[in-house]
Amino acid sequence: MMQIKNKIHFLPLFFISYLGLFLLINIHPVMAMDPKLPETSSRQPVYQNLTIEENIINLKQKIYDNATKITNIDKGLQESITDNQKENLLKLKENYKRLIDNQKEQLKTYKNLLNDLNDENN
Repeated sequence: MMQIKNKIHFLPLFFISYLGLFLLINIHPVMAMDPKLPETSSRQPVYQNLTIEENIINLKQKIYDNATKITNIDKGLQESITDNQKENLLKLKENYKRLIDNQKEQLKTYKNLLNDLNDENN
């Protein structure tokens, strides 16, 4: 009985040290917000309801930006680079071409939709 009573005195010490370790381990570092991600920034809404005209303007801008990137890739291909870099740039150029083609198809769809809506209003 005396041995158990002596060990009970260590119980609060063990309990407090256990809680202290738990609190130290459970502290998570705070991550910085990335302003480019809409879910981490309050400045940009996650969903934007744009008009058809705004979508057409945005698509034209994206097509222009991607065409500029293709031009920059062509300039990079003319420089002296390794075969591996050249292969990667050619793949990237092909992907940008496909992206532009898809954006042009979207642009046609938006223009057709806009024309249909204008015809219905007239």
